[in-house]
Amino acid sequence: MTGRPDLLTARLRLRQWEESDREPFAALNADPEVMRYLPTRLTRAQSDGLVDRLAAGITERGWGLWCVVRLDTGEPIGFTGLSVPRFDGAFTPCVEVGWRLARVSWGQGFATEAARAALDVASVRSASRRSCPSRPRATVGRGPSWLAWGWCMTRRTTSTTRRSPPVSR
Repeated sequence: MTGRPDLLTARLRLRQWEESDREPFAALNADPEVMRYLPTRLTRAQSDGLVDRLAAGITERGWGLWCVVRLDTGEPIGFTGLSVPRFDGAFTPCVEVGWRLARVSWGQGFATEAARAALDVASVRSASRRSCPSRPRATVGRGPSWLAWGWCMTRRTTSTTRRSPPVSR
């Protein structure tokens, strides 16, 4: 799995997926509390397939849902980044901010920190390429199943609206 340069924050590295990430990612995807608001927990094969798709997306576009690694421990703790929803909705087309972290990493500001880095790189890359004529907007889902995640993004922005300002300028 080849990748692009890593994104670094004060405490985290967002990087391309590696073979050694598969086992801890599978454990995260099998955790009922982590997967509480998602349709189902993932089997090891499903989790490995997701790693393959996430890695391919980063290789293809130069951005995506990166593996998040703590700098102090070197431990992969999940993913954070950007994705394009594959469904039609009132807020599409857009670039969605997404994250899934191991439960032991919750409540420490990691999702917010990583989301900031992802949004910052999206702004820079989008502005430099101007390759998306639809001017994608970064968005976070809303509704009862998203309440646990909404706090992260309200810390990222001052707005709780469905859409943030356009990613490209």
